[in-house]
Amino acid sequence: DGGGVGAVAPPLHTSTTFERDEQLEYSGGHIYGRTDNPTRMLFESTMAQLEGGTQAAAFGSGMAAATALLLSVPKAHVLMCDDLYHGVEHVITS
Repeated sequence: DGGGVGAVAPPLHTSTTFERDEQLEYSGGHIYGRTDNPTRMLFESTMAQLEGGTQAAAFGSGMAAATALLLSVPKAHVLMCDDLYHGVEHVITS
């Protein structure tokens, strides 16, 4: 959505922390920007829709994406190229 102000593009939510209500609950649904935020949720749902899927996951770096993928398939056989990024190779070989 355009933030309820008629904007053509959705707003970018750059907050890292979110407000608590009087009961100290996060009634807005978001707790901390690194775990989720409205901008990333919109991006992930848009990517899933564009790719014909039901869900998508966005990461802050290629290393984070590679690590999440590798940790989701423990003890799997992995084929890798000779010039693989060192950080990813380290995760695979350690």
